[in-house]
Amino acid sequence: MIATETYSKIAASALVALCLLCPMPAQSGITFYDSEAEWLADVTDLETFLLTSENVATADEGDAAPGVNEQLETGVLTFQAVNTGLTTNFVR
Repeated sequence: MIATETYSKIAASALVALCLLCPMPAQSGITFYDSEAEWLADVTDLETFLLTSENVATADEGDAAPGVNEQLETGVLTFQAVNTGLTTNFVR
């Protein structure tokens, strides 16, 4: 019976060999933001939609803006582009 420690060494060796033999894709630079304004300034082709109570009322399932901490009857909200001003419909 081979000890668990031996299995761990064999698995680690196999993983290292696999990593050395398989080419890794080049990674593009990653930028971390701590400012939403800077992030929005750098991002292109992005539309945002705040889920305020007034905006929730624009959903197909909404009749009026919900009150504070008001529970919605549905767990899914469907938004049509024509109601949101966005270029596409979406579900949240």
